[in-house]
Amino acid sequence: MRILFVCQTFLPHFEGGTERVARAHAKALQRAGHAVRIVAPAPAGKAGVAQVEGLDVYFVEETALGPDALEDRLLIERPERRAAVLLVARDFAPDVVHIQHQASLSLGLVPALRELGAAVFVSLHDLFVTCPRFFRDPIEGVACPPPSEFAACAVCIADEAPGFSPAELEVALGERDRRMRAELEGADGLFAPSASHARRIELLLEFDPGRISVLANGLTESMKRVAAAPLPSDASAPLELLFFGHRVRTKGIVELVRAASAAAGKSARPLHLVCLGAPLEPGLDEELTRLASPLKLTLEGTYDMARLAQAAARAHIALFPSKALESYGLVVDEALALGLPVLCAEAGALAERVGGAGLVLPSPRDEAATRAWSEALLELASDPARLEAWRAAIPDRMPGPSDAAAALLEHYSLPRS
Repeated sequence: MRILFVCQTFLPHFEGGTERVARAHAKALQRAGHAVRIVAPAPAGKAGVAQVEGLDVYFVEETALGPDALEDRLLIERPERRAAVLLVARDFAPDVVHIQHQASLSLGLVPALRELGAAVFVSLHDLFVTCPRFFRDPIEGVACPPPSEFAACAVCIADEAPGFSPAELEVALGERDRRMRAELEGADGLFAPSASHARRIELLLEFDPGRISVLANGLTESMKRVAAAPLPSDASAPLELLFFGHRVRTKGIVELVRAASAAAGKSARPLHLVCLGAPLEPGLDEELTRLASPLKLTLEGTYDMARLAQAAARAHIALFPSKALESYGLVVDEALALGLPVLCAEAGALAERVGGAGLVLPSPRDEAATRAWSEALLELASDPARLEAWRAAIPDRMPGPSDAAAALLEHYSLPRS
């Protein structure tokens, strides 16, 4: 089978979670004997063909946004970029095209690619198809509106679209929604990485239930379980806590430090929180350091899998108190694969895979929820047996790229409508 992945960007220019998943799945499909090609926009002057970890990547030039490019920014109408992607597709003649994200691409790709004879699938890795800001995380004082209402959205994005009145933005957002629905309805299949994410998009776009298939991302690379030591009954030994991922406020990191500090102030056992990941907001690490006493806090930057495994081998539990509506939350899979039980927030998809290997708590959006995190940590510090029961419930194996590739191939091979 000839398979073309269309991505919003790709290594070496950038790699976020979406690109990491696409890279892992493409490599797994290639290992299974299929011809795979990647096409993605690249910064000016970087167009051309590259080999990225054995994958053929065709970079098309990413044109700069104009100051008044409302069509480009909101309506995702980029004819030059669409034409460049179609040129790669015509040359490759794929059986299947899988669009991984639309953000830096163009609407109109689905019908154009189907006209070439390819089956076209679209992954919905986040909420971009319903929100120009990707995550439906509104600015202060604004609440996300019901489907097909855009007045609040116009207020929310006003600072990112200067020069346009709220009325103009509201009209443009309505047109964006109409175009996006039509684009997705024309695809041969739609994928979401979790059931909660699929149902949320179906509600927001007013699609029939079940229109979006759930296809778990799985691990993006193989991971070995590390030999983490049990928490000693001796209360002088610290409870070792681990957070990893981008360090931003929407991940609940500020509330986590507050909660862990409050627990440390009441616990007979010391608490130590290690945070791995790039700090992406100015002043955040300084704020976390101020909040930490009496908690021992270690802040580190970007990490690789070797450093993550090393940190997990010293930890007793992984903590993910995200306030965002996570679409998947690969970090949960990674923690479980390494042998760590998990405390995670109930919002979004994080809770779907924890099972008996941890505890689901409220997203720490208010003082009561933050207090629940503090109380849970305080209980763990005094009850090592609970941690071991959770550890024993971790599955022997977490799904990986080969599992995702097998599921993709099943969908790719279904008869077309």
